[in-house]
Amino acid sequence: MNVKTAKNKISLDGDLILENAEKGKKLLLAALEKIDGSNTVAIDLEKVNEIDSSGFQLLLAFIRTLKDRDTDCELKKVRKEIADLVILSGLKKFIKIKAEEATGYK
Repeated sequence: MNVKTAKNKISLDGDLILENAEKGKKLLLAALEKIDGSNTVAIDLEKVNEIDSSGFQLLLAFIRTLKDRDTDCELKKVRKEIADLVILSGLKKFIKIKAEEATGYK
């Protein structure tokens, strides 16, 4: 898993699964320091093919950290399968997805 940060955008590359959770946590915390203090941060999931419960936990913890810093967060370029999991799991109330960029999101 890799993380790239530019101003108020974080791009994830690789699967958000248990095997990558510890590395993902470290990379996201490092990315947090590079965010420019914007009110909103976009997390680009275009290159994430798979996510499991530990991946969702990682995202939720990161989103909570952003909220503690008075920063909103939304997911962008989410694959249909992942958007569907967010909806079906009830995480929609915690995770914002930019609807026009997510096929299958309602």
